[in-house]
Amino acid sequence: EVSQRLLDYYEARARGGVGIIIVEAACIHPSGMEASTQLRIDQPRYLSGLEHLAETIKAHGVGAFIQLLHAGRQTSSQVTGEQPVAPSPLACPVTREAPRELSSDEVKYLENAYIEAARNAARAGFDGVELHAAHGYLINQFLSPHSNCRQDEYGGSTENRMRFLLAIVDQIQKK
Repeated sequence: EVSQRLLDYYEARARGGVGIIIVEAACIHPSGMEASTQLRIDQPRYLSGLEHLAETIKAHGVGAFIQLLHAGRQTSSQVTGEQPVAPSPLACPVTREAPRELSSDEVKYLENAYIEAARNAARAGFDGVELHAAHGYLINQFLSPHSNCRQDEYGGSTENRMRFLLAIVDQIQKK
């Protein structure tokens, strides 16, 4: 959750005269938490703190965005309490823990979790979101042929591997 220390950190940066701040990665679903101290944006109970954070940044004439993240296979069962999930059941080179392959229904569920997180960001007063699609996190895992060995509509061709990301972007824009 948003702490006073976090508010102070971002306020100091906003006072520094930047044009926009993209707040660190906020988790869109408990299964994708990278660390137990990570910001969360997946439930209404977190909106009050996030609203205060957006207001703190914007009070200095600075645009406020927030990064949306699901760590996918780059989390650990020690953090989430369950086996990590990913496009394919390939162990993460960093954590070395084998994830469970997401079903097609679970992929759609996580697409909706990203969309709802973006709505929560808007409700909290953020000007926009950044989808964290790099560094081996879930969206990047779908995009990469090294971590996505699926044989369904989410795997194989570049077009299929992009389907997860493009569905999220499309629905965020529409909603």
